[in-house]
Amino acid sequence: MIGGGTAGHVFPLIALHPFLQKHQWHYAIITDPRGQPQLQNHFPPHHIRTIRIHGWYRKKWWKNLDLTYLIPWAFWRATFWLERWKPTIIFATGGYVQVPVLWAARHLRTIPLILYEPNAIPGLATRLFLRQATRICTFLPSDQLPKDKTIQTGVPLRPTFLKEIQYTPQQARQQLNLPQNQPILTILGGSLGAQFFNEFLAQTLKHWIQQGVFIIWQTGKQPIPQHARHYHNHPQIRMAPFFDHIGLILRASTLAVVRAGATTLAEILASGTPAIAVPSPHVADNHQEANARTLAEQGAIHLVRQQEGFQSLRKTIEHLLQNPHKRQQLANKAKQLAITDSAHRLFQTLQQYANLHT
Repeated sequence: MIGGGTAGHVFPLIALHPFLQKHQWHYAIITDPRGQPQLQNHFPPHHIRTIRIHGWYRKKWWKNLDLTYLIPWAFWRATFWLERWKPTIIFATGGYVQVPVLWAARHLRTIPLILYEPNAIPGLATRLFLRQATRICTFLPSDQLPKDKTIQTGVPLRPTFLKEIQYTPQQARQQLNLPQNQPILTILGGSLGAQFFNEFLAQTLKHWIQQGVFIIWQTGKQPIPQHARHYHNHPQIRMAPFFDHIGLILRASTLAVVRAGATTLAEILASGTPAIAVPSPHVADNHQEANARTLAEQGAIHLVRQQEGFQSLRKTIEHLLQNPHKRQQLANKAKQLAITDSAHRLFQTLQQYANLHT
């Protein structure tokens, strides 16, 4: 198994771990140094190998000089490991680390290759190996992937999250000690937060408080504007750099405002939360906007582009808070599109093609 160091690349591997144990599979994992600490919390260290590699810096070209030796070294190490392990099947979740490994695997053409690509616009590490791939596991449909190779498996979600979304909104509010009779607006900028969201709330907090809206604000590591910091202990605001129990928070929310990464959107669908997606404009190939647009066209979320500004986002929030029928439509469609057994679907796909090869 191969995956880069971000959560989106690492978690599908972690989600497969119970299935690998149950069915007594032998496996090895190749990741980059960022992924190793996360994976060691779930897998024995001797099952994990690391390759140091990074992407191409377009502006700071001098940072690419080390690739002249990193790429050949990564290719050599990957070749050595693959020759030693003689894998029955290869599963790759993306990230730059998969590039030298799958290059090394090209001479093992009889080995099934299963790619995992949850975004509507596939990343470069996926696009390079579309011809080599046996199957491509997806979350969102993409016209850039060969239809005869794709299978919709969804995004694996944490077991704790799946347990939390079984609560009713009233039960979730009770668990979190939140008001039962106020509208709750949740702003989640991801684990790192989002400066756009923080600045938006800093400008509009007074308005939402006056409207009787309770705010759940995940600030992330981004600095909060100075004039908003005195709201930290306000009784109508719950503010933190990062929240656990996101499943409960989403179930408790009247409306959520989120970025449009694949995992976040999968959580919105699974929890049936009425949501506004504001895609980050700072991601490769603008894939978050493509993700959000795909679901917005199906009526599962509402899309607001960051370049439309604070006023557009505020009007959209007000419209949805005042329109329970529209929120219910979003929630119903989200639940229709949700896939909550993604890890099982991924393992079934691996098992199918591993059995064909043996």
